[in-house]
Amino acid sequence: MKHLITCFLIILGFSQVSHAQQFPYLSGFTEVRHIWNPAEIAYRGTGDVGLYARQQWVGLGFDTAPRFVSAYYQRPFEDYNMSAGLNIYNDKTGPTSSTGAALQYAYHLQEVLGRYSKLSFGIVGSINSFAFDPTDEVYNDIDDPLLAGGRNSDLFPSIGGGISYMSSSRYFRDNSIFIGFSAYQAYATNVLVSGNNFSRQLHFYGHIGSNIPFLNSRIEPSLTINYTEPELVDFILNAKYEVEELLWGGLSVSSVGDLFFQAGYIVPNFGNGYGLLKIGAMGGINLGSSIRRAGPGFELFLNYSFDD
Repeated sequence: MKHLITCFLIILGFSQVSHAQQFPYLSGFTEVRHIWNPAEIAYRGTGDVGLYARQQWVGLGFDTAPRFVSAYYQRPFEDYNMSAGLNIYNDKTGPTSSTGAALQYAYHLQEVLGRYSKLSFGIVGSINSFAFDPTDEVYNDIDDPLLAGGRNSDLFPSIGGGISYMSSSRYFRDNSIFIGFSAYQAYATNVLVSGNNFSRQLHFYGHIGSNIPFLNSRIEPSLTINYTEPELVDFILNAKYEVEELLWGGLSVSSVGDLFFQAGYIVPNFGNGYGLLKIGAMGGINLGSSIRRAGPGFELFLNYSFDD
């Protein structure tokens, strides 16, 4: 009778197969790290507007498999050593979906531990609307109250924060290191759907890596870690190669068996004055015996950087 409630619990985060994620699963695209850490917004000192989309496990069908789409805008205010951003997103898996908007703010301390270093503190406030539509789902009990049609909850807020440090912002000149940590849903109200109360879990994210420049290119190895209560940890190991204002490529491996390949093209001097357009794509597959049957996934990334 509670088949659909169980499905909803799985999607909200009580199954290791879905990575216990109530917040979007990590990506090998380091360019969208600001989604998981508000201290990373406008971290290159330019304004950014972009779109990021991910479709997992296409073998399950596009209406069933997890899908995440994010559109964002962020801008630095260098005279005030701060930046601000807006992220609008939709996260859907099967009959459940979450649509939200996040306001992000970061304060930057320049040259704290080096001439070109930056130490940033960020905070994010978001508000989500959850929807549950069982009309196309398989059920065992026709009298299950969850079958009465789509259910849309009220708006539910949450708050999080993060910290980030990079030893040099000159990516193609200096050897450098970077590190960050963030917590999402540090404060969050429970989700109420059809009289059922679902608790939202605290998410911790961390990343660490280095930048190795040579000629007009650079190599960026990094490690990203996700910890989600209760006691579930996964990570992604990334290796990226980038040629300045031309292209990039990379490989990512996750602890849950995901293997990703990414590539991107960079268009310099795009638009009026200084502008940089980045177009990227990523394809991946899970090597585990059970999830592999769900098929591959893919991600798309589009970002325009501008300088006033």
